[in-house]
Amino acid sequence: MATLKIISAALKLVDVKKENLKKAFEDLQSHSSSLSSFNLTWSDLDSYFTSLQSSLQHDFNLLQSQSQPQPQPQSQQLLQIEPQSQSPKSSVIVNSARPELKSFCENMDGLGLRKYMIERPKVRNSIRVELPDALRGAADAAAMVLDAMEGFYVANSKGDKDFELCTVRRCCVVLLEELQGLKVEIIRAEVKVRAMKLAAEWKGKVSVGGENPLEALAFLHLLAAYGLADGFDVEELLEFAVIAAKFRQATELCRVLGFGDKISDLIIKLISKGKQLLAVKFIFEFDLADKFQPVPLLKEHVKESKKLAQKVFKGGKNSFQSQNEAATKEVCALKSVVKVIEDHKLESEYPTEKLMKRIETLEKLKADRKRAVTAPVSMIQQQSKPQEMSGTKRPRITANSTVLASQQSQLQPAGLLPEPHAPYSSSLAGLYGLAGSISAVPYAGSSAGLYDSARAPLGIPGNVVPTQPHVNPSESHLPSSYFDRPIAYGGYGLPPQYHLPYYPQ
Repeated sequence: MATLKIISAALKLVDVKKENLKKAFEDLQSHSSSLSSFNLTWSDLDSYFTSLQSSLQHDFNLLQSQSQPQPQPQSQQLLQIEPQSQSPKSSVIVNSARPELKSFCENMDGLGLRKYMIERPKVRNSIRVELPDALRGAADAAAMVLDAMEGFYVANSKGDKDFELCTVRRCCVVLLEELQGLKVEIIRAEVKVRAMKLAAEWKGKVSVGGENPLEALAFLHLLAAYGLADGFDVEELLEFAVIAAKFRQATELCRVLGFGDKISDLIIKLISKGKQLLAVKFIFEFDLADKFQPVPLLKEHVKESKKLAQKVFKGGKNSFQSQNEAATKEVCALKSVVKVIEDHKLESEYPTEKLMKRIETLEKLKADRKRAVTAPVSMIQQQSKPQEMSGTKRPRITANSTVLASQQSQLQPAGLLPEPHAPYSSSLAGLYGLAGSISAVPYAGSSAGLYDSARAPLGIPGNVVPTQPHVNPSESHLPSSYFDRPIAYGGYGLPPQYHLPYYPQ
């Protein structure tokens, strides 16, 4: 029990720590103009961390349920006599909702409930687990949740890139998920008509290009929660499923919506769009490995991801930022592929040794490059301290100070590589003590070789950096999550069906 208390206390601190991280990110973002390819958004990070939070909370709930005392034999016999419809409730832990949540639901205030959820980021996870109990107190939960969908689409918005709108949409998805989880047996006819009208409206607004995947996800959840799938063409719904396939809920939604035999068609569509890893996800979830071989898809994904890494590297004009981004994507994706191979016992068909070696090489190159960038800055600071202490005395000019001054004039904005006309000088290499050391050369030279950059490596003059052997990099969107980012509003996402790191979500 002491361990459970420690875990519970740690989970309660997640939201506070995430708020602190957000402040740090915003501070970093204020300097993004100095970075050539700073395209990461807080929404990306929030989605990733909250999916992990949701998964951890779900596992913790399971742990709690297993620690509950087992019923006595006599009580077990009594439970067997009870109607079958009541037996599932005995195995479900119901988290009692706080008075505020119950009040919103009892008053049928869907918009108020949504607003309450949004405005309390520090207790989002607790609110999520209390929602089922709160919704049961509503006279008509289906109607109330439908009211809460107001404002999902806003005129002239940036879609999922609008942080506030994205937060609203995630909250709407959570409410639809929880309503679906209640398994409401009877939805009043007038409510169902309203839901169908809203679904038809949303269907016409979903971004078919996939730039706003939350729209497709919410649309499918709306159909699942209100039982509206029969009113739409299944082929059209498959297109929306392709867009939403990256999310944790996708496979379960396909089951609820009754796609059945159409899953094979969905997998084919994913493969045709270059989403091999998502296809692998559905292959294993629906036991279709006999029909679709996963290993060739994994290898094809590695091949295609190399092209993405090259694009990132060249698009950033070989900047430090683009090098880091390309290497990070490759490392994370390779780890994800290794995880798939290990979890599904595919080592005999796809050995992981080369992948692991590649990961180790890239991580070492990143570490070496980081040390190479930070070393001259710290040395310059140390050199300047005696000058500051000497007051107005003019410092004596030495060979070393001349070198440092030359270095300082060549330093570029943080996170950027020197331009081709101003490479690292041999004197700088001497200060590093890295002359002639390939592993210590800034990552630029190595990256240029790794990602087939047409430009010459920016190594130390006089020391040509040999290009590294081409090992296929792999695509990744966020660390340890190769199925794109998850959907979870704060901690609101329903417990993931897939608890492995590469299944979001």
